[in-house]
Amino acid sequence: MMMEKLLDNANKTLDAYEKLGLMESEIPQTSVHCTPALASGLAPSGEGTAKSYWGRGMAQIFAEVSPEMHDEFEMRYAVQFLSRFGLSYYGCCEPLHNKIHIVEKIPNLRKVGITPWADADAAAEAIDGRFVMSCKPNPAFVAVDVFDAGTVRDELNVMLGACVRTGASCDFVLKDISSCNKRPDNLYKWAETAMDFVKNY
Repeated sequence: MMMEKLLDNANKTLDAYEKLGLMESEIPQTSVHCTPALASGLAPSGEGTAKSYWGRGMAQIFAEVSPEMHDEFEMRYAVQFLSRFGLSYYGCCEPLHNKIHIVEKIPNLRKVGITPWADADAAAEAIDGRFVMSCKPNPAFVAVDVFDAGTVRDELNVMLGACVRTGASCDFVLKDISSCNKRPDNLYKWAETAMDFVKNY
């Protein structure tokens, strides 16, 4: 089966990295695509193996498929690969609010991506405080002629409110910024709005 071949290739590649000493545990891993990867106590655990690092999985092409199909054609293979790492983060731009029950099969899962297209309340309820909600606000709000702080606060309020109600930890990652409409100050305004909102929530 094609997925089994892809999994075998990924495992052999990771085996080679470990054998060649390319995973250096003394150098802390400072980033995983879309989110900070730091975690106290992670680096010493594997001594240069994948256990010293965060793993990252996603399946954006499965954004609109059923949870059952996502599980059959992606998650059962992702679990086998990601379990080799010390911690794992799953999700990118695909909405996962109705798929937490399959994502949680990853044994070392720490963070789940929650996009603007996900139902934050449903995701927070399903996560139930067990994983970090890595909330990704809509980058379209910085690609405007006139920055609207109210719209940004409204979106953050939905995401943060869901986390507070369910006891979930969260972070906010403004990503996929294709344009700021030639107004880079919109980025600064977004950051100031977000920081002010969180501090005064």
